[in-house]
Amino acid sequence: MSNFQTDCQNSIDRIPEEVLSAFNSAKDAESRVKIIYEYINISVELDTNRKNLSIAEAEKANGNKYFAKKDYKNAVKAYNTGIMSCPQNTDSAKEMLAILVANRSATFFEMQEYRKVLNDIDYIMEIDKYPKHLQYKVFLRKAKSYDALQNERLANEVYSQAFEYMKSSKLEENFIAEKMKEINLYRDKMKEKPIVSETAVLFSGEERFISSEVYVASSNKISFEQDMTQGRYAIAKEDIPTGQIIIQENSHCAVVSPENSFSNCQHCLISTNQIFACPGCSIVVFCSSNCERKANRTYHKYECVFQKTLFQSGASINCALALRIITQRDVKFFMGKRKQLQDFLRDNCKKTFKKINPYRSEDYSTVFTLCRNEFSRSKEELLHFSCMALYLLKLLKTSGYFLKREAQDNKLTEEENFISALILRHLELLQFNCHEVAELRNSKSGIGQDDNETCYVLEHIGGALYPTASLFNHSCDPSIVRYNIGNTLVVRTIKPIREGDIIYENYGPMYTTMKREYRQQFLRKRYWFDCMCVPCIEHWPLLDKMNENEMKITCSNKNCEFVSVINKIDTNPFLICEYCGNRTNLFPILKNLMDLQTILPNAEHFYGNGHYPEAIKLYINALKILHRFLKPPCPDMVKIQQRLRTCFIHYGNKSLEYIPRHLY
Repeated sequence: MSNFQTDCQNSIDRIPEEVLSAFNSAKDAESRVKIIYEYINISVELDTNRKNLSIAEAEKANGNKYFAKKDYKNAVKAYNTGIMSCPQNTDSAKEMLAILVANRSATFFEMQEYRKVLNDIDYIMEIDKYPKHLQYKVFLRKAKSYDALQNERLANEVYSQAFEYMKSSKLEENFIAEKMKEINLYRDKMKEKPIVSETAVLFSGEERFISSEVYVASSNKISFEQDMTQGRYAIAKEDIPTGQIIIQENSHCAVVSPENSFSNCQHCLISTNQIFACPGCSIVVFCSSNCERKANRTYHKYECVFQKTLFQSGASINCALALRIITQRDVKFFMGKRKQLQDFLRDNCKKTFKKINPYRSEDYSTVFTLCRNEFSRSKEELLHFSCMALYLLKLLKTSGYFLKREAQDNKLTEEENFISALILRHLELLQFNCHEVAELRNSKSGIGQDDNETCYVLEHIGGALYPTASLFNHSCDPSIVRYNIGNTLVVRTIKPIREGDIIYENYGPMYTTMKREYRQQFLRKRYWFDCMCVPCIEHWPLLDKMNENEMKITCSNKNCEFVSVINKIDTNPFLICEYCGNRTNLFPILKNLMDLQTILPNAEHFYGNGHYPEAIKLYINALKILHRFLKPPCPDMVKIQQRLRTCFIHYGNKSLEYIPRHLY
C-alpha cells in the first residue's frame, strides 16, 4: 500500500461516526467534500531543494570525462543530469546551463545526430548567456550540421556568422586560416555523403483518414449511438476494411508515470535523450523548448511546486490525471461553468446534458459527461474517493492556483469546494475511462517470441484521457488495435467490419489467452459489468485449445446461418447443411484458401525482416480471404491478427533504446 493510500485510510479512520452519517446522507459532491474536509489531515511537504548548481558543475565534469573517452552515450546522460539540476535564477547559473547544452551539442555532433545539434544550439540562443568569446564554436558546429544535412544555403549563412564571431573574439589570423581550411575539407566530404530520408512509409492501399463532422477525432465511417443497455457505443456506417484508421485523437490530458519522468517528455510523452529543463524543478523533463513553454504556460506552472510530492506519495496515474484536467485551465474557467454544471454534481440528477456538437477531445464537456457508473458506487468508495480529492486539492492550494487565499486552512472557500467536487467526479470517471500510453522497447521476451526473432515489449509510460475512444465498448474479441504517437491515440481496425456492426475495443482480457471465468471476474471487478460478447456467450476456446485441422463454414443458403465444422483433410467436395439440407460446393472455398499457402510465407518473410508495410498488405489480404469463407473462432485468423497488431504498434511510440528488427 502506498503512502497516499495509507494516509487516506488513516484520515478516514479518524472521522467521527456522526460526520460519516452526515456524509452518507449528503446528496451532492460539493456537500460530501465539505463535510469531511477538516478531518482529512494528510500533510503536504513540498521539496525546497529543487535545483543544485554543485550537481550541475559535477555532472559537467563527468560529461567531459566521458566525452574525452568517446563514451558519448554516457556523456549525454551526464550533461542531461547537469541540465536538469542547474538553477536558472542567476546569470552565472544560466551561463553554466548554456555551457552544459553546448557540450551536449558537441556530443550529438560526434554521434552524427545533426538535428539534435541544431535543437541544442537554438536552446543555447534562448538561454542567451553562453560566453561571447566561445560563440564561434557553436556557430561552426551549427553550420557543419547543416552541411551534413546537405542544406547548403543555411550552411553558408551560418558559416558567415561563425567567421564574424571568430573575428570579434580576437583570435589570431593563423588560427582563423587553419579553421577555414578545415571547414573547406569538411564541406567537400559532406557533399559526397548521401542523406538518409526520414519519411515514414505507409502500407499500400491505406486510405486517408477523413474526420467526422460531429465526432471530430473519429473517422466519417463510424458513428456513435446510445441505448439503456449498452450506453454509448461505436457503430460502422459502412463496410470498413482491415487496417483502416478510425480514431486519431489528441488526449484531453496526459501524464507521464514517475518511473518514466526522466526519460519521457512531460508534455508529449515521447522518449528523449535531449532534455529541456523546467526552470523551476528537476523532477520532469521536456523534449523541446516548445513542449516546455506549453507546459509552463498552463498546467506545469501550478504542478511544478508539488510534482515531486505527488510522485513520492504513490498516488496513481488516475490521481495525476484528475488534477491535470484542472491545472491545464485556470480557476476562472471552471467557476464560469459552475452554474451550468452544478446540478449535474447532485445525485439522481434528472436533467439531460445538452448534446455536444461538435464533440471535440479538448472540450471539457466531453470529459464531464463520461460514464462514472455512479448508481453502482458504494458510500464507502465515495468516501475514499472524496478523501483522495481533498488531498489533491491540498496540493493545488500550495501552487497559487486559487484566486483567493483563505487565512485558515480548516475551511473551504467557494472556489475550493467546487474544484474539489470536480476532482471527485474526475476520479470517478477516470476509473473507467483512463487509457494507458505506451511505447515499444526491446526485450528478451515479449511480442514475437518465436525462434530467431527480435522480441519487443509494449511498456506503459503514462496515462491519458481520450473522450472519443472512451465511448467504445468492450469485447473479448476486439475489432481494433490502438497505439500512441506521442500522447495522440491512433485506432485501427484489426478485422473487416460490416456496415451496422458494433465496433469493439478491448479492456484487457482476450478470449485467446484468458479463460472465460477469469475474464468475467476481471471485468466485473474492474469495470462493473458482466461481459456478453460473442466469445463469452458461445464459450470460445483459448487459442492453444483450438483444433488446427478444423474449419467453420457457413451454409451457402443466405436464409440459413448454420455453421458446419469440417476437417481440413476431408475429401468430400460438398457440404450438406444439417439444419436446412442445402448443399454447399467446397471447391471454390478450398481453392481460395489455397492462396494462403503463398501469401503467408511471403508475409512472414517481410515480417521477420522488419518490413512492416509489405507484411501488413499481405496479412490484410489473408484475413480478407479467411473472413470471407470461414467463421471464427479460427486459429489462423487469431495468429494473423496477432502479427498485424505487432506490425501496427511499430508505427507508434518507441523507446530511444529501441533497435529495429532488421538492425539486429
